[in-house]
Amino acid sequence: MKLSIIIPVYNEKQLIAEIVRRALDAPLPPGWEREIVIVDDGSDDGTTQLLSHTRFPPNVRVFSSLVNHGKGSALRAGFKLAEGDVFLIQDGDLEYDPVTNYHRLTEPFEAPEVEVVYGSRFLDRWYPEDMALGNWLANKLLTWLARALYRARTTDEATAYKVFRRGVLDHIDLRCRGFEFCPEFTAKISKAGFRIDEVPVTYRGRNRLQGKKIRVSDGIQAVYTLLKWRFRP
Repeated sequence: MKLSIIIPVYNEKQLIAEIVRRALDAPLPPGWEREIVIVDDGSDDGTTQLLSHTRFPPNVRVFSSLVNHGKGSALRAGFKLAEGDVFLIQDGDLEYDPVTNYHRLTEPFEAPEVEVVYGSRFLDRWYPEDMALGNWLANKLLTWLARALYRARTTDEATAYKVFRRGVLDHIDLRCRGFEFCPEFTAKISKAGFRIDEVPVTYRGRNRLQGKKIRVSDGIQAVYTLLKWRFRP
């Protein structure tokens, strides 16, 4: 089994090298191999230069855009470039730690019936460490909407850790450009009949001063996206 770790990056000069190191070192189930696909989405803080001058091992590939198109666009590009059997989305910061999470995220795929796994921040705790109250409320609202509108079996709709077999993409048509990737993906895999399995993951939130990029407008867009795809063919 080959795992493709897809990392969309925008202005993460201080953290990207550490994330890649941890993604390379993270334990996987026996017999698994990995590749890392970094999609630099038009960074202007020196991330692009850092990536271009870093000597990565052969299983790390870097693709850079001159323009910032958004997380959804970066992920869609990464999906086309990835060669693995299973895709894992890794944010380019340290909110989600590869070393403590990759094994538990990939182990369920040893069972052939498992198609999609979400890493839930709420499965074994009520309030994740360092998560702002506004983000907690938004996560709860989006999860409730996903369950109500799509009967999605998830406790954390907006988790960044979405892991799935590459064949899942053959059944959905993603059009997202920005942070609406998460609700669109959840909506479309649910309408396509895929079951979401969950495992607990570790998480330490960061704030805007530390580089967190999601805003209130992104939360509003997520709600709109869940509603839109429920009633659109």
